[in-house]
Amino acid sequence: MDMKLKRLTTLSLAVLSTTAFAVEYHVSVNGDDSNRGTLEAPYRTIGQATSVMRPGDRCLIHTGVYRETIAPKADELYFGPYKDGHVVVSGCDVVTGDWYVIKGKIKAIPSEKKVWQVFVDGKQMKVARFPDMGDEDTLLTTDKESFLPTEILMPPAPGQSILKFPAVKDYPADAFVGAVYSGMHNRNVFTAATGLIKAVDGDILTIHAFFSRQWDRQNYTRMGKGKGYIINCF
Repeated sequence: MDMKLKRLTTLSLAVLSTTAFAVEYHVSVNGDDSNRGTLEAPYRTIGQATSVMRPGDRCLIHTGVYRETIAPKADELYFGPYKDGHVVVSGCDVVTGDWYVIKGKIKAIPSEKKVWQVFVDGKQMKVARFPDMGDEDTLLTTDKESFLPTEILMPPAPGQSILKFPAVKDYPADAFVGAVYSGMHNRNVFTAATGLIKAVDGDILTIHAFFSRQWDRQNYTRMGKGKGYIINCF
């Protein structure tokens, strides 16, 4: 046998050996993750399918909306609709309950989960922000005209920072605790200093974990006067 033909035959057999044992799994909004994942007994979530799939396996998803995060644990997997069904995979959860008005156009609803963004009828809603942007349609973090004066003081401990934000002293502390500060400061104007607000005392904010490329090693580069704003707050 010609050596080239022999190598081709061997390669073909190798391909067949990896696909001969491929498994086809089914997922349906009417299924159950305790099922076997077959057409007759489909899984409820795509995530359950990914937990058992191996290279070469196929996942056929039946018509419906699947609200989940999908993290395949193997390569060479196939995901597709079953018989051209309409499938939507979304990272958003449905908010149920009654909205109530806080003030003006600001509405709220209780939630047990941390909410980063809200969509209504497919349209992105504005995240609560201080200072308020009013009725502007867009918000750019580089729009420094909408920032307010701030100053990062000497950090008392690694991973913690003290921020002086004079504009917040006339507001209740609980309006900002749990929100996120983002600002630009004079020692390093190329990367925003961003962190979670843990406590507020007058115009002094205690902030944990400013996230930036250099913050962990050189947090002093974030010290000094600057401008910033707060998001995810009333």
